[in-house]
Amino acid sequence: MKISSRPYKTTGLLVKKNNKFFFEDLFSKKIFKNITFNAKNFFDIQLISCEIQFSNRKYILKNINVKHSNSLENLIGEITKKKFDLKNHYRKKDIEIKSPTPEGRTDLTNLDFITIDGEDAKDFDDAVYCTKEKDHYKLYVAVADVSFYVDEDSYIDKIALANSFSIYLDQSIPMLPNELSDDLCSLKPNVNRMAVVCEIVINQTGIVKSYKFYESIINSKKRFTYDEVNRIIKNNFESDSDFKFLLESLHELALKLNTERVNNGALLFNHTKGFFSAERVIEELMLIANKSVAIFLHTKSKKNSIIFRHHPKSSIEKEKDFKSLINVFDFKYEEKDFFFDYLDSFLENFDANNRKIIGTSFLCFLEKAVYDSNQSSHYALAFEKYLHFTSPIRRYPDLINHRTLKKIVKNETVTRLDPSVVSIINNKENEVEEIHYYYKNLFNLIKFYNTKPINKVLKGIITGISDFGIFITLRDFDVTGLLHKRNIKIIEFQKHKIKILHHGEALDLRIFDEVAVKILFLEILNLKVDLSLKK
Repeated sequence: MKISSRPYKTTGLLVKKNNKFFFEDLFSKKIFKNITFNAKNFFDIQLISCEIQFSNRKYILKNINVKHSNSLENLIGEITKKKFDLKNHYRKKDIEIKSPTPEGRTDLTNLDFITIDGEDAKDFDDAVYCTKEKDHYKLYVAVADVSFYVDEDSYIDKIALANSFSIYLDQSIPMLPNELSDDLCSLKPNVNRMAVVCEIVINQTGIVKSYKFYESIINSKKRFTYDEVNRIIKNNFESDSDFKFLLESLHELALKLNTERVNNGALLFNHTKGFFSAERVIEELMLIANKSVAIFLHTKSKKNSIIFRHHPKSSIEKEKDFKSLINVFDFKYEEKDFFFDYLDSFLENFDANNRKIIGTSFLCFLEKAVYDSNQSSHYALAFEKYLHFTSPIRRYPDLINHRTLKKIVKNETVTRLDPSVVSIINNKENEVEEIHYYYKNLFNLIKFYNTKPINKVLKGIITGISDFGIFITLRDFDVTGLLHKRNIKIIEFQKHKIKILHHGEALDLRIFDEVAVKILFLEILNLKVDLSLKK
């Protein structure tokens, strides 16, 4: 981008490297190295807005406005919001919200529903409760009845569809107005809330025997965090909590559901063996609720009136690529229907500190899950029918499926979906994934930069090989950089291994090898890390 003698306004990152300041323009992606400005009271890294003017072979930064941040998360959040122009699109004056009406709903306020979420969670979509009988469990999954408050084609509904998903940075940018997401639809403790309940009977081996769905009023009795429940689990449920028996029953049931899924061929990634965490308990309970709704709606509803969550089986090409990678290590395995079945035993060959990075890198061999009004299977979960239902506060497909379920339960007419709605949702999901990816990786990169890594020798794992270089993930920082071909001489390149000339000697490298590297250059806002191989 050419900079004329005329100043122009922009926003970017002022970064100090080796006692010199650089300016990274957030919008043009250009790095300004030869800069001058009033350098009083600046940190090593600072978000600023300013005017840039070229004069006397230097870039002059003028009218600098420092964007103060309370934390690293806040800094990254501000950068991400500016880069993607994120904002809340609801106008207060146009928001009309109904009053709750409990009439005609099943009163479950006497049941000890609880919520289990992250420490920073604000919107509580779901609450759980179960009873344990002699030969079965009865699971109740109560999900916020967002569809009561959001009528089809209303002002809120149109904005919610345009958003399609909530975005979680340092602060959330909710799909719904705050009045709903943080209050009326949030299943907070000790207040009555309208919900749609999935009541599911499950036998002792984790197989669903029956289910039913209905509108209800619930009153959550306790808001647990994952950390709190994990401490109780680790203490074998020896706790003074009034809910320890409920937590133990939920944990026991979730373990059985998980075993049933795995026996059917479900794929598991990066789960700690020997410990079934609170996060996994909630995951299993939500999965079985979503699956049960999917089976019910598939049976009862019109074609193309539901939004399924479809995950196709990996292509033959991806399976071949996966097996060619495995073969680089002379790993012995049996041919199986599910080609990831031997992943756990393969990972045992690597240092325990590297397994999470290596396991995550295998995700590229899976197809992407999408929303679909026709295809209903989910390969990774090993479910023939699956959809999203349990998070209508933050996902629009769940809201659509709530509406369809309630119409069927009430014997009302169900209409087909406009095909454009599915397209909007899938496109928006891709956008939101890009935003979350940028936020997470920028956070990791700035946190890494703050350790002053320049000139340090760093441990890395090769996580990708291409004809233009080697991708290396720095193990202790979850930051990936590129050893570009301009900084090495490639003798021979294959899909998962490469031979390079390194200080006069041929060096054979393969995927997942450990290497020692140094940082050549960082472009923080562009998420670029240039690496060199240590001598």
